[in-house]
Amino acid sequence: MENEAKTSDFQQNIQKILSDDRVKEALHQIFLESEQTIATQIKLAETASPPFNEEKRRELFIKLLNDSGLEDLTIDTEGNTYAYFNKTDNADTPTLFLSAHLDSVFDNETDVTVTFKDGMYYGPGIYDDARGLAVVIALTKTLTQFDIKLESSLIIGATVGEEGPGDLRGAKHFFKKHDSIDAFISIDIDVPNEIIYQATGSLRYIYTFNGMGGHSYSDFGKPSAVHAAARAVTYIADMVTPSDPKTTFNVGVINGGTIPTAIAEKAMIYVDMRSTDPNELKKIELNINACVQTAIDDENNRWAVSSKNDAAITFSAELKGDRPAGKQSISSEPVIVAEEVARALGLDPLLSEPASTDINVPLSLGIPAIAIGGGGKAYNQHSLTEHFDPTDSHLGTQRAFITVLALLGVTGLTQPLLKKRL
Repeated sequence: MENEAKTSDFQQNIQKILSDDRVKEALHQIFLESEQTIATQIKLAETASPPFNEEKRRELFIKLLNDSGLEDLTIDTEGNTYAYFNKTDNADTPTLFLSAHLDSVFDNETDVTVTFKDGMYYGPGIYDDARGLAVVIALTKTLTQFDIKLESSLIIGATVGEEGPGDLRGAKHFFKKHDSIDAFISIDIDVPNEIIYQATGSLRYIYTFNGMGGHSYSDFGKPSAVHAAARAVTYIADMVTPSDPKTTFNVGVINGGTIPTAIAEKAMIYVDMRSTDPNELKKIELNINACVQTAIDDENNRWAVSSKNDAAITFSAELKGDRPAGKQSISSEPVIVAEEVARALGLDPLLSEPASTDINVPLSLGIPAIAIGGGGKAYNQHSLTEHFDPTDSHLGTQRAFITVLALLGVTGLTQPLLKKRL
């Protein structure tokens, strides 16, 4: 009942915003400028921005934000860029951070030229996350152009290092320095009705097995690094993990040894572990470490080699990726507002499966966070054939715009629906 009453209040608040003449004009302007937003998206997509090399796209993003009315952006030591669009003097009002990510999965050698064919825009990175950045810019321009005053504080910006090797380094750094943020919105998916509100955490390890090695015939009886790695993979493959919360593992790469006539001195396995529950993620990490240690013990015992013997197999574990898991209630303010705004715009809201995005970091810290769609439809993301259908793409910008207004409140019109965290 309490949640129903809360939803009803939110619906009334959103309808009040949508009924305002200035907001109606702003929404219409977003529609009229949808082609300009796509042009911005293309310009960003054609500016290469691999992880750890986001400088050129960041420079362009800052210029475009300056042109849209947001100046004095900070570039922090990790490479994120952001500024307050609005900062209130009232310490009791909440603060929202609206962002997209600067990096793409493609290196500087990839041809990122965008082409248009049969109603689609083709180009590596044309959507992820050039679209999100373009929506952030369009939303900023709309707020400035229509001089909409907010009741609460809004930070607008972009993070670095969201994609694989970046390991969420930008979001980790930002929230370490800004732990008083009350909510976070990332524009990082496509369809405008979608909401990601749970975070799949992941750990990626490289386990390296080392031994003395030797000749396969004359040194037969010495432990093998490859055999130990094979035992470890077998033990890991037999592990049982819960389906709720969904918890997974995968040995994606095995390599080692040199030739068939040599007992392997070295072998490596690359392991991926995932869960939406941080406790389950920790459990699977401990279990896989135990599997590796058992495999080494069994390989050494098979040949009656003491662990203190120079011929014994040993191992090292290198953590290559650490993305925290996180959950929140479906009754948190950003989730409900994003759902109800979608409905108010004639869309059917979709609560998506957990994923790994910048929202992992705030959710792991107890900060409400959602990832929402920038509009249009993306295909073959993270591939050279990535392409984008711009049909009704303005809906993504409109949905993000109204979601921000509802959460933060419009001066003289509504109070913020987002609550200040205690």
